[in-house]
Amino acid sequence: MTTVEDKTRSTYCANINKAYGLADHQIKKVRDYVNAHLDEDISIDDLAEQVFLSKFHFARLFKLKTGNSPYQFILNLRLQRSLHLLCDTKSDMTEIALASGFSSQSHYCDVFRRKLGTTPGKFRSLRNTHQLA
Repeated sequence: MTTVEDKTRSTYCANINKAYGLADHQIKKVRDYVNAHLDEDISIDDLAEQVFLSKFHFARLFKLKTGNSPYQFILNLRLQRSLHLLCDTKSDMTEIALASGFSSQSHYCDVFRRKLGTTPGKFRSLRNTHQLA
């Protein structure tokens, strides 16, 4: 049986979510899921299931909390992984793109250029040049 106190607490928590977005532990759960599945297709449905919300409610609260859409969040984490692979491996661009979850090398290069202002190949070359100096 639901008490008045339970209803009040539930309403209060719902209002907090509306004002501030997802809780920190929910963001962590989503981030952990994305990192574990980064090289796979990840849908908003997959992410929403992690925090037991509808995809529409999740997307709205996620953006409210992080300032990014779930898609941009995933792209940023994929880009971070690719930077790690670029710096720490000798893998070619196609391998890095696929290991980071990008659908193709061209998609990877487009995102990389748009976010960082250079191509992955130029980035790697510049990094290697500066390491030698």
